[in-house]
Amino acid sequence: MPTGRNHVSSGTATLASRAAIRLAGVWLLLGGTLKLEIGALAQVPVVLAELGLSREGLYWPAAGVELTLGIAALLSPGAAWKWVVGLLIGFALLLVPDILAGSANCGCFGDVHLHPVLAASIDVVLAGGVLLSRPWRLPRTRGGAVRWATALAVAALLLFVASPHRRGCPGNGDYVLLDVKSWQGLRLEETALRCWLGEEQYRDGLWVFSRASCDLCASYLQELAQSTQGDPVTVVSLGGAHARGDPQVRMRRNGWRVFELPSSLRWVISVPVVAVVREGRVREALSEVARHP
Repeated sequence: MPTGRNHVSSGTATLASRAAIRLAGVWLLLGGTLKLEIGALAQVPVVLAELGLSREGLYWPAAGVELTLGIAALLSPGAAWKWVVGLLIGFALLLVPDILAGSANCGCFGDVHLHPVLAASIDVVLAGGVLLSRPWRLPRTRGGAVRWATALAVAALLLFVASPHRRGCPGNGDYVLLDVKSWQGLRLEETALRCWLGEEQYRDGLWVFSRASCDLCASYLQELAQSTQGDPVTVVSLGGAHARGDPQVRMRRNGWRVFELPSSLRWVISVPVVAVVREGRVREALSEVARHP
C-alpha cells in the first residue's frame, strides 16, 4: 500500500508529466497557427522543398497535424504524448539539412523567421522533457476517443476558417504589400497576383514590377528591351492612369504583355523588381541593380 509520502510524490510526478506534454502541445499549436498565415512566405525546409509540392501542399497538412496533436496534448496528455514526441523528433530531424546548409530561417512558422538551430533545439528539449517526466506512468482516463474527435474537429474548423480560398482580396483604398522577393519557390497562383490574374495569364519568363510614375522603372524597361534574349517579358504596372477598376492588359509590339493593376489600391513595393519564372514557379527575384540570367 502506498504511503502518504509516496502518494504525494506520485501526484507531483503526474502533474509534472502532464505539464511537460501540454507545454509541448502549446509549442505545436503555435507552429500550426502561424502556418495558417501564408500570405508572406517563409523559406520551405530543404527536404520538403525537394518534393516539388506547392506551399499549400506542404504547409496545410503540417498545420493540420500540429493543431490536432497540440489540442490533443492539452485535452488528453496521457494519450497524445507518444505522437507529440514523435512529431517533435521528426521536425528536429527534418531541419538537419537546413542546419548543414547554413539556412537562416527554418520556415516552420510562416511569416515569423526562426533559425533552424533554435527551432530544432526547442523541439529536442521539449521532447526530452516529456520523456524525462516518464509519461507512460500516467493513469489512463476515460473519454479518450471523444477528446481525439474534439481535437480533430477543432483543427479542421481552424483550417477551414483560415483557408486561402475563403480569403477576400483587397478592396479600394487598401494597402497591398507585394513582397516579390519572398515569392521564391512559389507558383504564381500562390502569390498575391491570384487576386487579379487568372491561370491562363501566367507564363514563364521575366515578370517586371514597376510603377507608371517611376522614371527608374522606365529606364530599366528600356534597357531590358535592348538586352532580353528570347525571354518572354510580362510587365506588372501598378497604379497607371488607365488602371481604374479591373486590371487591363496591353500587348506591345515586341511581344511584351503589360498588366495594369488598379490605381485604387495602395501598393507597397520597392520597384523595379524582376521575378524569374520557370515551370510556373518563381525561381529568383532580382532588384533593378541585378541582371536577369
